[in-house]
Formats: sequence, C-alpha cells, structure tokens
Amino acid sequence: MSASDKARTALLVAVLAAGGLSFFGYQLYQRAPRTTQAGMPTFGDFTVDTTEGPLAVSQMKGKVVAVYFGYAGCPDICPTTLSTVGAAFKALSDEEVAQVSGLFVSVDPDRDSLARLEEYARFFHPHIRGGTTDEATLATIGSDWGVRWEKAAGASKAMGYTVDHTSIVFLVGPDGRMRKALPHGSDPDRLASEIRALLPSSNM
Repeated sequence: MSASDKARTALLVAVLAAGGLSFFGYQLYQRAPRTTQAGMPTFGDFTVDTTEGPLAVSQMKGKVVAVYFGYAGCPDICPTTLSTVGAAFKALSDEEVAQVSGLFVSVDPDRDSLARLEEYARFFHPHIRGGTTDEATLATIGSDWGVRWEKAAGASKAMGYTVDHTSIVFLVGPDGRMRKALPHGSDPDRLASEIRALLPSSNM
C-alpha cells in the first residue's frame, strides 16, 4: 500500500470512529461507504453547475473550502449543518473569511434548481455557493468522496420523498486536497478552529 493510500485509509478510519457516516443524522453506517476501484475515496476534483456557470473545487484553490452534500428540501440535518458552517465563517476575522468558501452540493437535482440552491446556500452565509449536476455524475462524485444517499418516503404526501444522506463537512485545503472530515454535530467553534489551522497565513 502506498503512502497516499495509507493516509486515505487512516482518514476514513478516523471518520468512521467519529461516527461521521450517517444517514439523515439518525442511523450510522456499520460498513464503509461506496469507494473507487482503488478501494478508498480519493476526494478528487469535481465540477457542479451553478447559477454562474460550472464551478470546480479546483477553481477555489488557494482557499479553504467547506464541502457539504445534501439537498434544499432537507427538513433538519442540512439546515442545521449549514447553519454551523455559516456560524463558523462568521466567527472568522474579515481577513480569514476572505480566504474561505463553502460549497453545498445537492444530491436531489430533480427538485433543486440552480436558482433555489444559490438562494438557499447564500442564506446561511454569502461565501457559501450552491450547485448540483446530473445524477450519473453525482453518483461518481459520491463514490469518489465516500458519500451515500437514497430516497425515502416522506412524512406526508406533500413532502413526496426525503433523501437519507451522509452528513459530513469536508474541509479542502488551499492546495486543493481534502484535509479534514468533520462528523455531523460538530460545533461552530471546532469548525472555525479547523478552518484556521488550514489557512495559508497559519502555515507560513
């Protein structure tokens, strides 16, 4: 096993130990998430569509990027987590937050229009963008990032369906590599601290 594979394995073990792989925040996976043929997530670059055109994670290189997968119709887990991300961003200084971005990726492209996603994401903080892509591409991204989701019956006919999904905030470093995976329930202070540790200014 190469050094990079060992590092990915250690990271995934740490996430699993923290209970970070959860469906809808209620039930934990007892097995590893879907992975690439190499056996482990690679956390590679990906592109989603936004109201301003295609946006790749690599385009935000030089900043710390908080990546979160969910959907705008999520009744509780997504708004709670995005509120945490927004609060963490607000805890940063003006100089620090200028070096930070958020990316909310919808796993429900059938219902989440780009306009809705942008409005929804920006509600939590102006530095959080919203985007999505087609289901086939999302499936590839999910496999590569160790993220899972599936549709479930809604609590009412009006809801139609909900989407059970992994709830993890991924922090991508200024070098474009995934550096930290924070499980559901992490508080804003911890998230802000983890972000600060990755900022270019803190590593000089």
